[in-house]
Amino acid sequence: MTAAASSDSVAGNAGQVLPQLRLKRPSPARGVLSPPRSTQPPHQVPRLTKLSDAAAGFPCARLVESFLYFWTVVASMLGVVLSCLVLYLMYFKEGGNLAPVLPFCLAAYGGLASSVASGCGLYGLLHHRRIVTQGGRNYSLGLFVVLGVSSAIVVVVAGAMALSLTHVVELAQAQDFSSDRVAVLETKIIAKLHAQVMKSSSTWKDMQNELKCCGYNQVSTIQTYLSSSSSYSEVEDVNAVGGRYCSTRTAECLETTSEANCPVSGRGWCRPELLQVAHDNYLLLSTCAITFGAFHLLFSLLGVFTLLCDVRRISGSSPIYEIPHRMLSPIQPSAPDTDD
Repeated sequence: MTAAASSDSVAGNAGQVLPQLRLKRPSPARGVLSPPRSTQPPHQVPRLTKLSDAAAGFPCARLVESFLYFWTVVASMLGVVLSCLVLYLMYFKEGGNLAPVLPFCLAAYGGLASSVASGCGLYGLLHHRRIVTQGGRNYSLGLFVVLGVSSAIVVVVAGAMALSLTHVVELAQAQDFSSDRVAVLETKIIAKLHAQVMKSSSTWKDMQNELKCCGYNQVSTIQTYLSSSSSYSEVEDVNAVGGRYCSTRTAECLETTSEANCPVSGRGWCRPELLQVAHDNYLLLSTCAITFGAFHLLFSLLGVFTLLCDVRRISGSSPIYEIPHRMLSPIQPSAPDTDD
């Protein structure tokens, strides 16, 4: 009897403890999400703005993104090519650095900035889906838009300046000095050429040999359309350095002149050749810069469209659902027993 009573007492004590623990269904393995316990259907992430909805519903949204992929790769190379073209026109083409170089500098820096912007855009496009899915902001693509638009405007402005200077050079070739811009252009060319001769006369000789001409122009001719007396002395210093196609004997020259050197028969002064080089350089730069800048500006604005067009809302993509997260445990304490 005593043993039976003791057993009943132990069982009673265990009965008071064990009901406090209730076995629960084991939780799924780590990294595996359990289905939501709520009976309500999962709700989709709310859309941001009506503008984003319009962009997402655009039928060519995916095609626009594909074009952006293509352009960012091409533009990153074209920007470098434009800068290299500027370097060639200025420093590797005879007489290319005598005309005003501001359009060339703007085009070179704008081209490099366009390459950097395109690199940022390509990085942003490659990670756009992941960034948007995680709810982040695509700063790389945003930088592509801001820097791309700015650099494109700079390149287009450089092309417009070059196109305007092309017209000025044409007036100078026709010796039409009715515009003050033509006189300013002529004065700057003479001043740069004089500075180059004073720095290294051999460079000017090589340039004359390459262009197959002699000197710059007759001082008496310069005096007819330039009022600056300093330009006269500068032209005299330039003409004093003769090249292969110059002669100091008047009998060998095409026409009588008072210059120290004069062009031999069959050759002329270097002014028309230098103006032709400037005209060709400005025309080539304006064509390349305006074309590249316009396309880059267009695709930079398409980057804004891609930013507004969330990848999650493009037709054909799977939606992203919000799943409530709850802490699961294989053993959880039960609610207090209300019967006690």
